[in-house]
Amino acid sequence: MKLTKERRRVVIVSADSEYCSTLIRLLEQSGYATERMADLHQGLPLAASSCTALLILDVDTPGGRAAQPDETPRVPADIPFIVLATRHDETLARYAQESGAISYVVRSADAAQCLPAVRLAISHAETLQQLRDHARHLSIALQQGRAVSMAIGVLMERLRLNQDKAFETLRNAARTRRRRVDEAAIELLGSVESINSATAVRPDTAREVPQS
Repeated sequence: MKLTKERRRVVIVSADSEYCSTLIRLLEQSGYATERMADLHQGLPLAASSCTALLILDVDTPGGRAAQPDETPRVPADIPFIVLATRHDETLARYAQESGAISYVVRSADAAQCLPAVRLAISHAETLQQLRDHARHLSIALQQGRAVSMAIGVLMERLRLNQDKAFETLRNAARTRRRRVDEAAIELLGSVESINSATAVRPDTAREVPQS
């Protein structure tokens, strides 16, 4: 069956293939495309993909020892992840907190017991991403609004127009050039800045007037 929407991916970094096989099966049944990597250096490029819902970092080594923070590469802030371990370790718990992990999960022998924590982490990560997207869109809107306001001010000053006429002039220019109003405003401000820079006379280049 052809998928109409790309499935969200869960990347698992773990040396425990047996435990992960069960967890992968459960996640696949829940609708997630799941990939396992034995090493974080290999897992990070895959986890950096925009379709990744969560990175699960299993810090237990094949010898049964938990990897320490200085042995673990830093996970970029834009990758949502949880730290998974077979037992509580205060140093690793502090690492998870300081590195921005969503949670520190002590796993049980039954991988199914880990699934609710994974689902909760994915939900939390999606909420955080929505907040980041909203903040980014708001920031862009504020910047665009500021550019439009500044362009209107320039037109009012240069052409001796009132605010309504200045906005109408800017909007007509945008239509003529097939641009959005904010794009036309940014172009206008850029042109004004270029003209100001070209006509400005730097003090150190001004010629001295000979005394008669």
